[in-house]
Amino acid sequence: MGCQTCFRGNGECDTCKQGRWGTTCSANCSTGCSPSADERIYCNKTSGVCVVGACSPGFYNIDCTARCNVHCRTDGNGKRNCNFLTGVCRDGCEAGFYTDFCDKSCGENCQGSVCERTGQCFRDLGCRPGFYGPTCSLSCTTTCTDDACNIDDGMCDECKKVAELQTPLCRSAGAATCERLSGASVTCKPGLYGQNCLSNCSRNCLPSSGGQITCNKLSGSCDSQQCADGFYNPFCTGLCENTCLPVGSNAFGACNVTSAVCLYGSCPVGKHGLFCEYNCSSTCSNTCGRMTLICDSCKPGYHGNMCESRCQNCDQGTCAQCTGTCDLRCVDGFYTDTCSKPCLQPGCLSCERQSGQCVSCKTGLYGTNCDLNCSSQCLPSSTGIISCNKTNGACLMAACKPGYYGNACVTRCPFNCLPNANDNLVRCDFTSGTCTEGCIDGRFGPMCERQCNQTCAGSAKRCQRDGVCSDGCINGYYGDYCQHACADTCTDNTCDRKSGICADCLQDRTPLCRDAVCPATTTGLYCNQTCPQNCLNGLCNRYTARCDACANDWWGANCASVCGNCKGDKCNQDTGACASGCDDGYYSLTCTTPCRYSGCQACDNLGECVSCKQGKYDTLCSLNCGDKCLPREPDGRVYCARENGVCSEGQCVPGYFRSTCTERCNGNCGMNSLSIRSCNIDTGRCTEECEQTWFGPSCDISCPVNCANQNCNRTGECRQGCNAGYWGARCELTCAVTCNDGTCDQALGSCLECSKPNPTLLCRDAACSPRNQWGVFCNKPCPATCGDGTCDRDTGFCRSCANTFWGITCNQTCLNCYNDTCFQSNGQCIAKCKDGYYGLRCIDPCLHSGCLECSRDNGSCITCKAGLYGDTCSRACAEGCATDVTGVLSCNRFTGGFLCVA
Repeated sequence: MGCQTCFRGNGECDTCKQGRWGTTCSANCSTGCSPSADERIYCNKTSGVCVVGACSPGFYNIDCTARCNVHCRTDGNGKRNCNFLTGVCRDGCEAGFYTDFCDKSCGENCQGSVCERTGQCFRDLGCRPGFYGPTCSLSCTTTCTDDACNIDDGMCDECKKVAELQTPLCRSAGAATCERLSGASVTCKPGLYGQNCLSNCSRNCLPSSGGQITCNKLSGSCDSQQCADGFYNPFCTGLCENTCLPVGSNAFGACNVTSAVCLYGSCPVGKHGLFCEYNCSSTCSNTCGRMTLICDSCKPGYHGNMCESRCQNCDQGTCAQCTGTCDLRCVDGFYTDTCSKPCLQPGCLSCERQSGQCVSCKTGLYGTNCDLNCSSQCLPSSTGIISCNKTNGACLMAACKPGYYGNACVTRCPFNCLPNANDNLVRCDFTSGTCTEGCIDGRFGPMCERQCNQTCAGSAKRCQRDGVCSDGCINGYYGDYCQHACADTCTDNTCDRKSGICADCLQDRTPLCRDAVCPATTTGLYCNQTCPQNCLNGLCNRYTARCDACANDWWGANCASVCGNCKGDKCNQDTGACASGCDDGYYSLTCTTPCRYSGCQACDNLGECVSCKQGKYDTLCSLNCGDKCLPREPDGRVYCARENGVCSEGQCVPGYFRSTCTERCNGNCGMNSLSIRSCNIDTGRCTEECEQTWFGPSCDISCPVNCANQNCNRTGECRQGCNAGYWGARCELTCAVTCNDGTCDQALGSCLECSKPNPTLLCRDAACSPRNQWGVFCNKPCPATCGDGTCDRDTGFCRSCANTFWGITCNQTCLNCYNDTCFQSNGQCIAKCKDGYYGLRCIDPCLHSGCLECSRDNGSCITCKAGLYGDTCSRACAEGCATDVTGVLSCNRFTGGFLCVA
């Protein structure tokens, strides 16, 4: 259901529909993936990783399945954003939370319950009244009338001024107040702005018509409405995406001053998107369409619009990007333009690219369809492979296995061929079938097809290849072929092979002569019997056949009895007693009794072990040597000391140690070139490097968990750096100050970006420029009611408020304050109240309706409204009192005294 395209041969998915992934395209891509240019979600078919390489707001990780912390601050669209790889909150934390992941609560005494990412309360906002210190956890020592004090020393700052400059905010100041001139500026010098012209215009503003940089006095926006290359927004503080193409030789990328959209039609190599902020597919060879994502070309081995599919079965792995057609031939076993189908016949090794018909056959097969087996009697190659001609099946080695001949090695050698003396196998000529080793007894001829003459001597009737009898003639016959009968025989009925006459008695008188002495090794009247075979040198008595002496290993009159297990193989001819002792493993007079214990190599006269057999040890030779001892070079067998079983070679087979080679090397030892884990025979220390997550002499200690990929060297020092938030050789230290991505330098523990002369926004401490912007990328405007137009980079909170406003974002109005000014942190009026009100925030009406001005502390009347007098200003002046310019009666506030009419 989820396949977009599938393979023609087996129907399996080649590519998936939008939003699907997996072998069967049945899994859904994460809804957290950022949409592509067509506003739809795509992910990698194999891994499910988002294709765009970015997540939708609120998600992170390469597959966009992890959610950003719920306390990450939302952006202007109400979305939570965090780092794509680490999950670090990109726009800071909600009020009341801190750390890179916004997972800890700020101290309860921080003003507004907000704090820095380090957990320290914002210095610009300060502490709740009555508290001071980095986390506002200390009680003030001396407070102002609003209960506030200096965040560093706990003292009231107003009281530190000289007496003439102190205001009623200091508890020790006098009650008398006066109005002073504001001295407020009207215009600023070039390059400056703000209420008191103390702030610098952005240096990224282009000069205005006068040739100097000027900006709006209140907001700091550039008067020229133009920015230097690489910057945008009204204040020229926004940094164009570093993926935008630069202008000419300028190192900065160019973008629209209002929208920040990259100015040029294409992105740098490997980038795409409106802001060139996304990476092209990793399988693109270089670039892809800025909006389409279509790769200009693919890396070798891939094809498709986004190079998302692998080239299948192509020789050297390359194919056309659009069609998947292989650039060269198919690998063996496949055909078609895309090499997607197996050859038509299972026996094909390779086949024709278009038709699929066999071009060559797999080993051992032949025929048009490679469906016939080569003869199993063909002689294999040096690698043991049998091959034959694809057309006729002729053996390619032009030789057969023993016993066969002919081009295809299907014809057996003649039955009567003589086998080879070394391997007892019959061989004959590959072409003619002629026996190469001769004939078996009784046969002759080129193919041993003829029978030897039956008058040839011997039971085998052997003759040469030409038929001449090999062992002479039977009694009564002579001649080369024993074809003639003897004329006069010797006592054994034989005659001379050539003449047919017995001449022994007339010339040499050989034993064939009836009265001659028998030669050595023979006996009997006719000297035609052989002495017993075990007689020494074959000598025996002619008439009794008793051996003069016995050969080794024999005893008795005819040397027919076998000696026991005698050393030197000699025993007494009459008794069988061993003359020189017993062979290993036996004892007794005749050395016929085995040693008492099966493991003995040699034993004494009582049968007790003197030495042990190979592979045995202990007093009774009953224990086995360790099977992991290194075998001896000459015989390849294991030996050990009889006393304690210590391996005699002093070495173990790879993977084991100890003197008896009974302990296995640690399983975390790295493998050597032979894929074996080896270690020192005495200590067990690994001789190779440890497996990736282990270290120590014996590789038995886990690498520190804060190592990246938990990968360390033999001493435990992290190879690939540290996980975010940690530093040190073993990543054992917590970063004191991290970059915005939660990382710090492994060697120093600090964010190296912050040490650069011009740090990027990756440094937490880098200020936004101009200062009336905030956010990780300084792309959000500070509230317009901030006093100097600036605010905190992480939170957007105002550092001070314009007149008539207060609060962390200066969104609340000062009420009834004289000159409309109040403290940012709590809204309390800085000077006095407007007539008719009292209290720190001047929100309470004077206690008596007749009061014109009343005490700020208790609301009692200080002056009365016109026509009234008394402590509570509740009494009317007498009718005879003088009137003021408005015609209202006026009298002394305390006595009611008046000026009488003249």
